Amino acid sequence: QGHYKLLYVAPERLDSMEFVDQLIDMKIPMIAIDEAHCISQWGHDFRPSYLHIHRILDYLPAKPLVLALTATATPQVREDICNTLGINQENTIMTTFERENLSFSVIKGQDRNAYLADYIRRNQKESG
Repeated sequence: QGHYKLLYVAPERLDSMEFVDQLIDMKIPMIAIDEAHCISQWGHDFRPSYLHIHRILDYLPAKPLVLALTATATPQVREDICNTLGINQENTIMTTFERENLSFSVIKGQDRNAYLADYIRRNQKESG
């Protein structure tokens, strides 16, 4: 009935056909897969349930857009992800690991608990 805006499930949940059958009546515009390197047996975190995600794509009446995200895919793993999910390699985007908005600093010689309490108080309206 259009009540759900986001449905977040672990790939292992998709192994249940009872659950998958409930997805048939939903209009799913996009499926996002985080840690997509797990789709590949060449990925460092291989989980067999990730291999079944492509079955859901084939099972749904309207094929949703697929967004597969990973920060650790080798060229072989990227190719495997694309082949498994039916994504054309030319439709992939790779970016750098560099994140200019992130920085690290080391602050020595302070009482850690007092520093953290003060930092949280000064930055309570900030994100992150």
